[in-house]
Amino acid sequence: MILTWWIVTETQRLVIGGMNWPTLNLWAIHSSGVWVALFLGSKMVTAVRYFKYPDDESLIGGTTYAELRDGVYIRQITVNGVDVIASNFKHPKWSICLAEGKVDIEELLKPPEWIHSITKQEFDDIWNAHLIRRQTIWDQVKQVYPVGLNVQGAILIFFPQGAIVDLGGDAIGVADYNACRASTKPEFMYTRHKITAVVKDYDEVNQWVILDSPHVYAERIE
Repeated sequence: MILTWWIVTETQRLVIGGMNWPTLNLWAIHSSGVWVALFLGSKMVTAVRYFKYPDDESLIGGTTYAELRDGVYIRQITVNGVDVIASNFKHPKWSICLAEGKVDIEELLKPPEWIHSITKQEFDDIWNAHLIRRQTIWDQVKQVYPVGLNVQGAILIFFPQGAIVDLGGDAIGVADYNACRASTKPEFMYTRHKITAVVKDYDEVNQWVILDSPHVYAERIE
């Protein structure tokens, strides 16, 4: 198999799946559509991979599309007709979903091959169509939560991007995990604990409100 690589210099911060990566000197893509970020001056090589697989055992069936960084799920979306479950919003029945843990990609791709490697473009097409369908909701969230607003919510779940916060209604926030942990006792770093913060910015990739200065409390919000 012949692999073709394109190397592109990059001087800006690269954001993949809503995560700010360290500044990259180089990044690359080969002809199979697998993106690899190259950190110069370090032996670290970080691979971002994209997959799809039939998911008859999911909550809605259909096909799941996933973005993984070093074997860890970053974004995930399952589509079955008009029904969608994704890692960026609260499904009315099933809430927010993202596979946990680290997977061995090479093991997954061994025969019988039920998981298929796909290009970043194929994943983005599915993901962006989902964002477009929710654009009106997202615009309303940004109106209700302007930058600088003091907010209160409850920890919903922990993702690689940070602490995911239920702000009520359709609004979801994301706060830095380490900042949350530094603000409270370890026994309060669990779901449904109250959290206050300040709106800092917006994550357009996930349609999340980015939160600053988080503080986690002993109080739980059910």
